Amino acid sequence: MAKINNIKNQKTLDALKMKAESSFGKARMPSIKKIKDLLDELGINNEIDTTVNVVEYRSKGKRYVNSRHNGKKGYFLGIGKCYGGRSYDVNLDSSDSYYSWNTSSYARKIIDLINKKNEG
Repeated sequence: MAKINNIKNQKTLDALKMKAESSFGKARMPSIKKIKDLLDELGINNEIDTTVNVVEYRSKGKRYVNSRHNGKKGYFLGIGKCYGGRSYDVNLDSSDSYYSWNTSSYARKIIDLINKKNEG
């Protein structure tokens, strides 16, 4: 990735790079609000909204709700091209039960979008 110079949110970009290159637990994912600020600064399309987790998981056609996560509040951040509704190139939902397990993958996808925007 080419170095992006003179941006206000350089720390957020550096944290995303570290998270993209590490496995779970080795680096912290920046907050969704900080990621939004970075994307706004770089001119990458994004949409933020509040969200609440209701369904924990589905298995064999049944829906299970884990009371520990039921009603967990968080943020949804859609990044990149919008394909309708809440379908974007990258969908982050901090109320999702598995959000923390997927942050390295999210960081890699965000860095890829930033690279594409930086190249073209």
